[in-house]
Amino acid sequence: MNLILIGTNHRYSDIRTREKLSFSQNDIMLALSSLIEEAIAAGAVILSTCQRVEIYAQDGDAALVKRFFIRFKEAPASYAKYLYIKEGEEALRHLFRVASGLDSQVVGEAEILGQVREAYLTARSLKAVTPLLGRLFERAIFAGRIIRRSAAISGPEPSVASIAVEKCEKLVGLSNRVIFVVGSGVIAAKIAATAARKGAKCIVVANRTFEKAQELAEQVNGKAVRFEEFYRLLNEADIVFSATASRHLILKKDAFLQNRTVKKRLVIFDLAFPRDVDTAIGKMENVSLFNLDDFKEENLFKDREISRANELASEKAKKFLEKEENKWRSGSVQGQALLR
Repeated sequence: MNLILIGTNHRYSDIRTREKLSFSQNDIMLALSSLIEEAIAAGAVILSTCQRVEIYAQDGDAALVKRFFIRFKEAPASYAKYLYIKEGEEALRHLFRVASGLDSQVVGEAEILGQVREAYLTARSLKAVTPLLGRLFERAIFAGRIIRRSAAISGPEPSVASIAVEKCEKLVGLSNRVIFVVGSGVIAAKIAATAARKGAKCIVVANRTFEKAQELAEQVNGKAVRFEEFYRLLNEADIVFSATASRHLILKKDAFLQNRTVKKRLVIFDLAFPRDVDTAIGKMENVSLFNLDDFKEENLFKDREISRANELASEKAKKFLEKEENKWRSGSVQGQALLR
């Protein structure tokens, strides 16, 4: 099976490197077109999240795909050291583990399954998916659901949001704290709901789209503010969770210095990718700043549950490979073409 995987993840590179190598939606469309037009691969799917950036390609040369990756992202040649290469059955098994949440920073997280599906659907909409890649991703997505359920790792869904709130609670506590939540997406919503449940004194939600901030604030009996108001209210905050989809910093050093004048401690969790908060803010007195790389790999499940899930992922991958190889052995021209 001429399947190639070139990528990096939270184990191989830090957040700064992953930001440089990540693909926006527009990047993905351009890159997929280029990979096929330049005959570097017959088909490809690009998965880009906060924890990983991976190109799955069929009928290509690993070295050429790797060089394309670095060239497309206009990254220094030295960045090649952060990329891993997996081919054939190894790449196939890796995809099944990724879709099952077994290769995530928070083992068993649910978000990755939807991200794999979205990456596949994007590539398919651009006609960048070969029949083999189509069957592979559809099977991996289906297997991801089955594996999570069969191995009992789909209980209370662990996520970066839940881990961040837990870390914050251990660090400074949530009860009677004034908590600012910046953003209104899935992560922001989970943080706001958990903070409310744990007795936060006040939850302030800020978002560029004020109506979305209002919707989330109403769900947690909090207060919605506009972005400019968020800056002016910084003195009141004890804890800030920032999780926007912005491609640029939303809290810069100058704005912070201008609006934050009190000396009390402030804890900031920057859960965005790319990051929302200027790293210089974390070096200021009485400020503690955490980003995604500050969370070690978390496993909230029992070893036997994870072991069973890994076994299932290997079994599902092996069965898929055997089925495809049987098509090859059948001698059909179509089967051989798909597995070439």
